Amino acid sequence: LSGGLLTGTTLMCQCHGSRFDITTGGVISGPATQPLHVYQAAEVDGDVQIRA
Repeated sequence: LSGGLLTGTTLMCQCHGSRFDITTGGVISGPATQPLHVYQAAEVDGDVQIRA
């Protein structure tokens, strides 16, 4: 998904066309059937920090 297309809060997989809500990880449309894991992220002093 690193090359996915982000429109608002919707992320579309360029390979398979699945669309996900980035705020919840939920599947908006398939072929994916499982949600994505969602992690908290913040910018601190120019760096992006991910809480896993």
